[in-house]
Formats: sequence, C-alpha cells, structure tokens
Amino acid sequence: MIKAFGGVHLAILSIVLSLLYLSSCATNSSTSNSDPAQSYSDDPHSFSEPWHIVTDSLHLDLEVDFQDSIVQGRAIHFIDVKSERDTFILDINNLFIEKVSVDGEQVEFQISEAMPFMGSALSIPVDKDAVQVEVHYKTSPEAVAFLWVSAAQTKDKIAPFLFTQGQAILTRSWIPCQDSPGIRFPYSASITVPEGLMALMSADNPVELSEDGMYNFHMKTPVPAYLIALAVGKLEYIPISDRNGVY
Repeated sequence: MIKAFGGVHLAILSIVLSLLYLSSCATNSSTSNSDPAQSYSDDPHSFSEPWHIVTDSLHLDLEVDFQDSIVQGRAIHFIDVKSERDTFILDINNLFIEKVSVDGEQVEFQISEAMPFMGSALSIPVDKDAVQVEVHYKTSPEAVAFLWVSAAQTKDKIAPFLFTQGQAILTRSWIPCQDSPGIRFPYSASITVPEGLMALMSADNPVELSEDGMYNFHMKTPVPAYLIALAVGKLEYIPISDRNGVY
C-alpha cells in the first residue's frame, strides 16, 4: 500500500487505479481505427497529422527500471497511410530515440526543436505501402507522466511503486505517439518489471504475480493516448465476487 505522501498525488493515484480497474472490464468488438469516414481536426497541441498517416494499433515492449527511474524498449505502430504524404509524425517529450525502422528496415529520422509543454515532433520517412513503424527508445528520469515512489514512501517500505498520468498531453513523455484525444487506437503491451512486483495497465489485467516479471496486456477498445496507463508495485489482487475484485 502507498503511504499518504500528498493529497494531490493520492487523488491522481485513485484516478489511475480506477481507470485500470474499469478498463480491465471493458469489452468492445472494435479493433481498428482505419474507418475511412473518420475525420480529424487540427490539434494545436500535437505535431501529428493523422489525416495523412494515423496509428491503427500500437504494441509496446518495455522494461521498467526502478534503479535509474526510466522505462526503455520499443513502440510498434501499425499505421494507416491515408494520403501521398511520406512522413509519419509522432509526439515525443524528452525521449531518447535510439533507432527507428519501417517494415523491418532501419531509417533516418528527424527530431524538431523542443517547444515548452509540447515537446518535439519525431518525423519518420515512410512510403504509401508502409505498414509497421518500430521506435526503440528510453525515457528520461524526469518524464512528466511518471511518479516514481521509493520504497520508503510506501506503508510497508518493502518495494517501490510507479504510476503514470497521461492526461492531458503527458503520454508523449513515456511513449512516442500521436498524442491527441481525437486519435484512438487499440493497444497491446509486454511489460517486464523487477521480480516480485506486479504490473497493471488500462487493459486486461493479471490476477496473479508473474514468476519471470513479464506481463502481457490487450486493450481491444480504441482509446486515445492519454488513457494508456501503467502502474507497477507490490500489488495483490483480491476478488470480491466471481466477476470482479480490487488490487
């Protein structure tokens, strides 16, 4: 359990855990964001241009490092190319981009000068037949979407805790993404955490501790980037009926 370390932080934590619980119960048959009739407005707080190229679905393969207070791995975007535009643009904020590949081939990318609050545009060259864009990266210890809680700040003082807050445009500080609420996509994730800890997301969640520290998640309902949530800590699932429970 988390020690009371600030009313604002506890309020945020309550919202995140409620989101994780409610989202794990969500069911929806829609798994695609590629409806040709869907239109997108110009979001002044995002560099993305979804009317040209949009994320159709996202897969995350990430490792949580409490020692360095970072998350590192890759984000795989399955894209829908809607026009002749040859550049796929993602929002990032203080991310270290290691490499980018398109359909398995490594490509050169560009990062624009950072703007206050918004971060930078990650521009990736693609062609009209491109299907998959893979970004290898790691976050900064100062990523604004993260709250890293030390073991000393928890009630039992045994293990650290991490949770994210993506609203409104903070998800770009831990995931390279099209960070605008009008852009929605299903996602999946493989999250590796230290032994003895449990990971939860705004998706189908585990009810038992993983022996190898790896957890797999699926969210079939298209959601905006700010609703991708992650929590990691010494957690336990307690059923309160045959249909639901609490962590």
